[in-house]
Amino acid sequence: MEIKSLQGTDFDKIFDAFSNAFEDYEVQVNKEEMQTMIHRRGFVQELSFAAFDQ
Repeated sequence: MEIKSLQGTDFDKIFDAFSNAFEDYEVQVNKEEMQTMIHRRGFVQELSFAAFDQ
C-alpha cells in the first residue's frame, strides 16, 4: 500500500474509488454531483492524499 497525492490522478479514478467506498449508503451521487460537491468544498487535488493498493 502506498500513500500519495491525488495530483495528476484522473477524476474518473477518484470517482470510482469514492463510489466503491460508499456503495452501501442509501444516497448515491453521480459524477456531475460529485464534481459540484468537491468544488463547493474547496477540493485541491495536489493537497489531497489517498492510500493506493496496487
